[in-house]
Amino acid sequence: MLPTVMCAQTSVTGQWSAVQTWPSTNAGWVPTHAVVLPTGKVLYYSSYGDGLNPHFWDPATNAVTTAPLPGYNIFCSGHSFLADGKLFVTGGHIDDYVGYIHASIYDPFANTWTQVPDMNAGRWYPTNTTLANGDVLVVSGTIHGPASAQVYNDTPQVYQRASNSWRTLTSAVLHLQLYPFMFLAPNGKVFLAGWNPDTRYIDPSGTGSWSFVATSIHGWRNYGSAVMYDVGKIMIVGGDGDGTRTTTNTAEVIDLNAATPAWKSVASMANHRRQQNATVLPDGTVLVTGGSSASGFDNPSGAIYAAEVWNPATNTWSTLASAAKYRGYHSFALLLPDARVLTGGGQINQTGAANGANAEVFSPPYLFKGARPTITSAPTSVNYGQTTLIGTSDSIAKVSWIRLSAVTHSYNQEQRFMPLSFTSGTGGINVTFPASANISPPGYYMLFLLNSAGVPSVAKIINIGGSGPPPPPGTGKIAGKITNISTGGALSGATVSYSGGSATSDASGNYALSNVATGTYKVTAARTGFLSRSSNVTVTSNTTSTANFALATAGKIAGVVKTTTGAAISGVTVKITGGKVATTVNTTTNSTGNYGTTWISMGTYTITISKTGRTTQSKSATVNTGATTTVNFTMQ
Repeated sequence: MLPTVMCAQTSVTGQWSAVQTWPSTNAGWVPTHAVVLPTGKVLYYSSYGDGLNPHFWDPATNAVTTAPLPGYNIFCSGHSFLADGKLFVTGGHIDDYVGYIHASIYDPFANTWTQVPDMNAGRWYPTNTTLANGDVLVVSGTIHGPASAQVYNDTPQVYQRASNSWRTLTSAVLHLQLYPFMFLAPNGKVFLAGWNPDTRYIDPSGTGSWSFVATSIHGWRNYGSAVMYDVGKIMIVGGDGDGTRTTTNTAEVIDLNAATPAWKSVASMANHRRQQNATVLPDGTVLVTGGSSASGFDNPSGAIYAAEVWNPATNTWSTLASAAKYRGYHSFALLLPDARVLTGGGQINQTGAANGANAEVFSPPYLFKGARPTITSAPTSVNYGQTTLIGTSDSIAKVSWIRLSAVTHSYNQEQRFMPLSFTSGTGGINVTFPASANISPPGYYMLFLLNSAGVPSVAKIINIGGSGPPPPPGTGKIAGKITNISTGGALSGATVSYSGGSATSDASGNYALSNVATGTYKVTAARTGFLSRSSNVTVTSNTTSTANFALATAGKIAGVVKTTTGAAISGVTVKITGGKVATTVNTTTNSTGNYGTTWISMGTYTITISKTGRTTQSKSATVNTGATTTVNFTMQ
């Protein structure tokens, strides 16, 4: 099946970039593993001997640069992110079916590799799943071959981050296929979605245990794809086709939020596919790219070039533009922070020859439907359940939260999609982040804002539930609490700003401004319905400067000064002192004898009037929220 020239509008079909050629020392070593880092760059490493030499690809410039060396061949490894944004890599490639016993951590902020204690045995083609507490479940993989007599590592293990140690799940020994589709479920267990038909939960606590959930409808989906397209909702699509079996175009879904989850068939793709990739997009649709419709392990005679997208809301598939290259075995696809999709790899091309190192970028139709919303401010990290202001001047219809990708062999071990609730706010929208780590395991995510046309912003990459990157040298932090001066209670939704940025107070009134360069700054706290307050704060390197603000609601004082005969007296000096926030106002009466203040904090005040040749007088008055208190004088 040859590529088809698409003449339809890009707002309907999307658009593919030209093929990018990446550095390669061997045409048979193709990009196979790809990860979106918290820095926004893509870390990738290739098949076979090139698993020793990872690279970076920069989406902003298309530049490819070398990455630090891990010290052994990490081709055919598993990978997922830790809470702090470091990449946890398990197993690797000694030879076909022969896996390394090693595990390592890549730090994208320090750009270093660190080897951690070895696993119980080797793993070649394992799956990593980051758990709600930040630990990592590792399952499957082969210890050694040959192909006709593979020895599997059927004993799951949990890497315990805090103690840098392994816990072996001796009660959960089970034979699984290679690179099984695993997802952290809303109940805290991990769901096995395939590619075998008997889908299960594994409870990773203690020594572990498995429990049956449901049998999928199609059956074996070897080299199909699986995605979590909404909270607790998983789709499996395509696959099958080994030997003389027929590939499938079917798809099915399961809702793990249900009391008794069961697989349900949904609409089928236009094309049968295996070795394809499925990618969740910011609008909540699922993009499928690449693959072959022909039977056999990796058969380019059935190459599928056209992308397809599934809309869960309408349960329909739409055929999109066609790529230039066949992307089959050893290919990948992942969502970029700019909402494009990077695809690459594929062991062989459409002629059956070695494919070499190359990639293409797909721009989905939503990028051709008008101006993009812009995120003008966002925190670098959030807490579970926190509501915070995301700055934007655009009208927003949807907010999406998507975990950074780590993909290989047609399955993304990390991506998960969550819609977030929000309300309108001053200068943006107030977004509520996931309350549960079962739904959003700790780590880094892409936050997208979408308008009513479904056009997404460029994402902000935000950490939840884990430590962010170390602060840059020569920086510190400003943190504190915002309270109501009248009640002492916490004030959420207050904006705290300085010349370099802003933050929003959470439900407990707390805020933090991170990575602030050393120096002295005017810091201002403001909230609708309250008077803003400012303070000069000095920041020193590697320290946290505390700046608490007690905000008060406001009112006004106004009045008139007259003689005993009722004539207005101009030029009278009026001094007003007091208030919940210590306030002094100096003013004078005008030609009609009137005076007044702008908004001042609520509380009790003393108003004193004076003028040469007349008797000085004072009165007390209380200013109430949103009201003007009248204080008149008769002057002798």
